[in-house]
Amino acid sequence: MTRSHRRQDVTARRRRVIRHRCTLHVRLGLLTAAVALAGGHATGWAVEQALDRVRLVNGTELRGDIIDASPNALDLQTQQADGSLAATKVPIETIREVRFAGEPDSLQIARGFLARKDGSAALDELAKIAPDELDAADEDVRAELAYVRSAATARKALAAGENLAAGEKAVSEFLSKQPRSLHAYAMQELLGDLLAAQGRQPEAAAAYGALDKGPPAIAVRAATLKADLLFRQGRYADAQREYESAAKSAASIGNPSGPRSAWQADLGRARCLTRQSRPEEAIAVVTGLLAAADRDDAALGKAYNVLGEAQRASAGDARDALISFLTVDLVHNDAPDEHAEALFNLVELWETANHPERSREARQALETTYPGSPWTKKLAPAKPS
Repeated sequence: MTRSHRRQDVTARRRRVIRHRCTLHVRLGLLTAAVALAGGHATGWAVEQALDRVRLVNGTELRGDIIDASPNALDLQTQQADGSLAATKVPIETIREVRFAGEPDSLQIARGFLARKDGSAALDELAKIAPDELDAADEDVRAELAYVRSAATARKALAAGENLAAGEKAVSEFLSKQPRSLHAYAMQELLGDLLAAQGRQPEAAAAYGALDKGPPAIAVRAATLKADLLFRQGRYADAQREYESAAKSAASIGNPSGPRSAWQADLGRARCLTRQSRPEEAIAVVTGLLAAADRDDAALGKAYNVLGEAQRASAGDARDALISFLTVDLVHNDAPDEHAEALFNLVELWETANHPERSREARQALETTYPGSPWTKKLAPAKPS
């Protein structure tokens, strides 16, 4: 339960937080003075440990005290240059990561694995947290731990294609206990993914539909996810229309989340074009997206996979597709799903290009690194040496 749940009177709660923070700043000031008198240097470490951190998708990091959080936004209180305190509302769609003051380092590391959809590694990291590390943790840290554990359990199940019901249970229980979590929309999406993986398409669509209640960028995400369902059902023309509608809606969003939402929808549209025997149009769409993309964009792996698929389906040089999938394998390989897809394609392309040794290397990498991936299961049996 978050701070907002524990305190009924918001005004009184904020006043108490302000008094607490003022007292903290006084104590830190005394600590700094004491260090200076002792001949040491105040590094700011103590101050940093006392503050929550909010990293935005544009790379900016905000530091302060999170005094309220909800699925749509969080309120961050910061100290101004003149010593006064001010609260800033940070929209949920602009946030990449939140790190709470006092949380164990392993929780942050596990969250990084989770961002790369590596649920198994995230759970292994959480297992390193000793019970005494949580003795002084507040409810926000405990809630964050519950989120990472539940989401990692689900991600592990999705990656392996096994224990999907257990993953669904973990996510459903989190949403039931933490309905106003700042991770609520992400968990609703994960719930939809789990349901879709079990072939329960109507229920998956309903889970994604919960995102319709969110800010515009979240609602566009819901539309994109529903289009993904149509795509997986082979309804490419219907999916393309939904992607185009989502991209159009994203274009009207007046903040940086708009272009990111449109990017995902346009990639879906390009993949639909390829499946409808229009690969040249798909190549043009993705090439345009890549030309305007940030080189560090986390979605670049997916973009190169979509491009490679279109290039494989076109009448052009197969080496273009090889280069696209190699780009994912060698450069944009942080996302397991995207990396596995690229390796699968490289197995086939190297074989077609009469490089059996490289095909075997790609096969070994796929089978060793992602043994439970759907892409691994799609591999044709290896040819005898």
